[in-house]
Amino acid sequence: MNTCRSILLAAISSLTVACLAAPPKHVAPPKHVAPSKTVTVTESDSGKVALHVSDRLVVHLAENASTGYQWKLVDKNPKLLRQISNPDYKPIGKQMPGSAGVAIFRFMAIKPGDVVLIFTYSRPWEHKAASQTVTYKVHIAKFAKK
Repeated sequence: MNTCRSILLAAISSLTVACLAAPPKHVAPPKHVAPSKTVTVTESDSGKVALHVSDRLVVHLAENASTGYQWKLVDKNPKLLRQISNPDYKPIGKQMPGSAGVAIFRFMAIKPGDVVLIFTYSRPWEHKAASQTVTYKVHIAKFAKK
């Protein structure tokens, strides 16, 4: 019984020392890969968007929260383009009742491929067609070269 315990303690000690002695090395991206960039689009840019893996996409859509209308992302592919935060709302100009603002959606390109993002502008409690729809066809390429 003592022999088993001694062997077990020796094995645990060896593993602990090995893990502490060799911390994992930081893996830097290859030198031929350009740093990631952020692409910002609005509803007037509806159409095609080109990204590379690790790039960020920021979508700004005009919104007036006081009317009850809000933008909603209805079609996406999180395996290729992941939403990295909840949508934000930023007022434009002075914060006065009824003033306009911008809904902000943030994404990161994860894998190469093609994604269609569809946003609708409607009141969540109304069950009718959206008053506005914006579509982006996003092409994600492999890492950008320097």
